Amino acid sequence: MKYKYVLEYRNLNLVNQGTPTDEEIARQVDHIHDVEETFERLKQQKEGMQQLIREIRNRVKGQDREIASLRRSFREQELLNSRVKHDLQLGLENCQSRKLLKPSLRALGE
Repeated sequence: MKYKYVLEYRNLNLVNQGTPTDEEIARQVDHIHDVEETFERLKQQKEGMQQLIREIRNRVKGQDREIASLRRSFREQELLNSRVKHDLQLGLENCQSRKLLKPSLRALGE
């Protein structure tokens, strides 16, 4: 008989431990809402950051194109400068020899 009461008492304790109280349920519901709000906020931040990353990548691509264009024009200017220097050197050499001066001036004009 004594064992019956002990078993019933233990069973009652286990049942009470297994069923959450209304306060625990309310706390868990609040926690779930907080987690959902945090998730939505983080999701919006992620989308904003992804948009920012896309904008920065596009800006970098534009700057890369601009740099490539500047490099091309710089190379063209270097080639033009070297041609002018070469032509001037030829002109100076030809100035020293009067026979070659007239044909070289014609060639420079072309």
